[in-house]
Amino acid sequence: MNRFQTITAGAALAALVSVPALADDDSGWYIGASANWLSADDINVTDVDFEDSDTAYGFKGGYMFTDLLGIEGGYMDLGSYQALGNTEGNTLNLDAEGWYVAGILNFSFAENWDAYGKLGAFAVDSNTDFTEFDESSTELFGGIGIEYDFGKVNIFGEFDVVDTNTSDLVVDVLSLGLKYEF
Repeated sequence: MNRFQTITAGAALAALVSVPALADDDSGWYIGASANWLSADDINVTDVDFEDSDTAYGFKGGYMFTDLLGIEGGYMDLGSYQALGNTEGNTLNLDAEGWYVAGILNFSFAENWDAYGKLGAFAVDSNTDFTEFDESSTELFGGIGIEYDFGKVNIFGEFDVVDTNTSDLVVDVLSLGLKYEF
């Protein structure tokens, strides 16, 4: 929960330092794609320790009702991870992915620059070959980001946190991508 508190505090700080007079017209539909660097931590899978990273991809689309408020949905591949198993020395392979929907709070803090926070739900599907299970759950999801507006095309960087609920596996996602505004 500490990561979610950090994200919430970052979004609140962005709200306090934003200058509404500098706001571009960010309302309307958008789509985006990103390359993601993922880091997973877990120390509670029947004596299995995860501390692994991976690269993956994501897609998103949304609608900004105003310059400040919007809604976004998307897909994220949360990566594939390996960990050394319990005392028998088995290797655990875990894959996770999912769909999300989140509310967006956006702030323009300088000409062509926006900071935003998002909070919503993430439908996670994770599976492993070690115990041959396929687990699905819906979890709290949050993130913060910054983007530079070139006009219709924006470049963005984002940090998201997803709790997979698969034996306490938490995935941190750092994204770099392009967004197109209609």
